Amino acid sequence: MGSRSLACTTLATGGVVALALLVGATATAAPTKCPVQGCGSNTPELSASYFIEKLNLQGLPDENGTRYKRGSFRCLGNSRAVDLAVRAGALVGVDAQGRVACTDLRGARFWIVPTRSSRSPDIEITITHVGEVETWQQERSERETLPTYRFTWLRDGRRASFCPQREASWMEPWQLVGHQDPQGPGGLWHETTDHLLIIQGETYTPAARVDPERSGPAWISLGCAGAAFSKLRLLGYDPMRNTSTVGEREATLKMITARYKGEESHTVQGVPLAWISMRGVQYEGAPDRDRLGPIEALWGPDGASCLSHLRLFHKDRVAEDSAPEVLQRNQIGLPACEAYDSISGVVLSARLTSSPPPGAVWATISVDHISHRPLPISVRKSVDVPYDGRRFPTRLAHPPVLH
Repeated sequence: MGSRSLACTTLATGGVVALALLVGATATAAPTKCPVQGCGSNTPELSASYFIEKLNLQGLPDENGTRYKRGSFRCLGNSRAVDLAVRAGALVGVDAQGRVACTDLRGARFWIVPTRSSRSPDIEITITHVGEVETWQQERSERETLPTYRFTWLRDGRRASFCPQREASWMEPWQLVGHQDPQGPGGLWHETTDHLLIIQGETYTPAARVDPERSGPAWISLGCAGAAFSKLRLLGYDPMRNTSTVGEREATLKMITARYKGEESHTVQGVPLAWISMRGVQYEGAPDRDRLGPIEALWGPDGASCLSHLRLFHKDRVAEDSAPEVLQRNQIGLPACEAYDSISGVVLSARLTSSPPPGAVWATISVDHISHRPLPISVRKSVDVPYDGRRFPTRLAHPPVLH
C-alpha cells in the first residue's frame, strides 16, 4: 500500500490520504430518497439501472419476483452456450455442463421473467456492446481491467439501454487532473457511455447493506456508470476477492451516497467532496487543496458515526431560503466530529491518516463549503427554543420546511 498521500476521484482513497470529489447536483439541501430502480444516474443512486439492478444466474427471483430464465442464453454463432455465468469477473456463456462456450457476448441474448404481479411476457435482453475500463488506482500494477456491458431491452417497441446516457463516463467531467491523455485510461474514464459494470457475489438493500439472502457467487449486481455500485468496483472493491470486508464495502457505499443514517441519501449530482480512506490506496484525480473545507463525517458500516457539516452546503448550490446547515445536521441526529471540527484541509487529512479514528473506514471533507448561516429570527421565534449559533435541538415542535 505504501505511505498515505493526497489523491482524488469521485471516490478516492489514499496515500497520506486519498481525497476524492463526490458528485451530486444542483441545489437545495434536501435529502434524496431514491427507489431501488429508476431514480437516475446521480450520486444518491446505488445502481441507476432503469430496469433491474440484480440477477441470480441460477434463476432464483429477486425480492420483486423478477428472475433470469435458465437455459435462455443465446450466443451469436455458438449453439452450445445455453446459460449466462461469470468467470474471473467477466460474463460468459456456458454449455449444459457449465463449461465456457462463449466469451464474445456482443449480440448475445437472454430472457428475464418479470415480477410475479406482472402479466407481461418474458423480456428479451440483448448485450449490444462490450467494452472495458481500468480501475482508478494511481499505481498501475494495482489496477484491474474490468469488462463493461451495454444491456438493452425492448420498451414501448424501441430498444432501450438499462443505463441513462451520461455526459461523463466512469468519472465526472471535473475529474481530469493527471490523466488528460485521450488515448490513455483517463480518456476512457471520460468517454460518454451507457455501459454498466457487474459486481459478483453481493447484492444490496436500499440502505446500502449487503442482502444476505441474495448474495453468493450466482448473484450479480448491475452498476451503471456514475452510480455507487460501479464506483465501488472502480475503487477495487470485489466481494469475490479476499481484499476487503463486508463492512468496508458497506461503509464505502454509504459514504458515496451520503447515507448518513439509514436509507435516506443526502446528496445530489454535482456536489464535490473530498474523502479519506484508511486503506492507503491512492487514486487518480485530485481536488485543489485550497478548496478543502471542514470535516463532513467519519464513516463505518452503519453510516456516519459523527457528522459536523453537510456536503450539500457548497457555495453557489444552496438556496438562499433553505434551512441552516446546523438545523439540518441536527435533524439527522448524529453527534458532531468534535475532535476534528477546528481542523481543516490538508492538515486534517494528514492527522486522520497518521492516526486513524478507531472503527473508521473513511473520513469525508467538504469542498467549497459555505459557512453556517445563523438560524433566521422568524424560525427562532416560531419554535420558541434557545439558539446560540452552534447548536440546535434535534426535535422541534414546528420545524421549518427543508428546501
